[in-house]
Amino acid sequence: MMNGLQTLTYWQEYFKHPVGGTLGILNAIQSVGGIVCLPYAPYLSDWIGRKKTIFVGCCYIALGAALQGGSQNIGMFIAGRFFIGHGSCISAIATPMLITELCHPKQRGKVTAAYNTCCNWSWRLPSVLQVAPSLVQLSFIWLLPESPRFLMAMDRPDEALDVIANYHGNGDRNSEWVRFQVEEIQTSMEMEQSGNQTTWVDLIRTRNSILDLLGYTDPRFQNKINGIYATTNWVEALFAAFMVDRIGRRPLFLTSNISMVFTFALWIAFTALNITRNSSEFGIGAIVMLFLHTLVYNLVWVSLNVAYPVEILPYHLRAKGLTVLNLSISLASFFGQYVNPVGIQNLAWKYYIVYEVWLVLEVIVVYFYFTETRGATLEEMSQLFDGKDAAEALKLAAAERSEKVMATETEIAQGDTKNPTTA
Repeated sequence: MMNGLQTLTYWQEYFKHPVGGTLGILNAIQSVGGIVCLPYAPYLSDWIGRKKTIFVGCCYIALGAALQGGSQNIGMFIAGRFFIGHGSCISAIATPMLITELCHPKQRGKVTAAYNTCCNWSWRLPSVLQVAPSLVQLSFIWLLPESPRFLMAMDRPDEALDVIANYHGNGDRNSEWVRFQVEEIQTSMEMEQSGNQTTWVDLIRTRNSILDLLGYTDPRFQNKINGIYATTNWVEALFAAFMVDRIGRRPLFLTSNISMVFTFALWIAFTALNITRNSSEFGIGAIVMLFLHTLVYNLVWVSLNVAYPVEILPYHLRAKGLTVLNLSISLASFFGQYVNPVGIQNLAWKYYIVYEVWLVLEVIVVYFYFTETRGATLEEMSQLFDGKDAAEALKLAAAERSEKVMATETEIAQGDTKNPTTA
């Protein structure tokens, strides 16, 4: 949003054309707000549950949007962005966990992936509208069930069984599939708890500047590009989200990252030629590469950057893992908002070579370390990284446990039939 606001004349005049450190803190303070919540957000999610944690995050966002939309000075605007970042990060940790833990395995991939995609009033209105998604969550969060994994962890198995039966078994508590899932979750949690207590150590066992660089400095043109860019981003990411279960995670990651290496290299080349030869044709080519690069980026890095970590992390590390993810995102955003302008100013197009090297490293990491997770339950997923034998052992243990439970219930039912109570 800040990219768009900085192109508005009214916003610039109202806040007296912020530059330098002031503009830097305006851009980066939202990331700071996100970082500040990370020490307690995962514990809050495991303590009061996913639903209530999302509610807390939305309240912070509503406060921040009110402050930002009603800003009378630069301090209020900065405070508003801080609270928006603070609340967004809290919700960003709890929401994907709730969605992932509630979804049926067949729908989990696409639903979780789609989640991460969905006058003075010229700047006040977009500031206030930031609260809209949180108001929707505040209104409807209480209609959702709590995560069955959280309920099981809180020793509330009957409630967990009800949730899974209602959403995965059409209300049939005696369904073999429902019973298997319940036993699989319980077996997996017992395996996780059989070790030591979980600790953090277990986790290790900008566009306007680009347009300016290309010579397109007209605010109206920049606003048009920003508007088209944001709209196409959402459409592309949403389309890719529905391809997750059809194509698979690993093929999408490899396609996206390899394509980004080539599109970004062409982007750098067109930008360099535009500057050195002062030719608008190369500038147009750079803008085209910007959109193509974003297209292949949106194949996975808008939808699966949260969905994939949530899938592969076991329950006892899920909240902590998402905290590390959000910390890395916030630090990267903070770094980019401060360092990118300096790098572009001093090195011009050559600065982008740093990111090209980074993209190559990403391809190597994806190729050797990203495992396919399509079709597996969350409990089976965490075992995939211990090898196929571990995953099969979990399935077998859960199946045996489910058979014993159903056999016991059958014996009890037969006993009640033989010895009916009398009034």
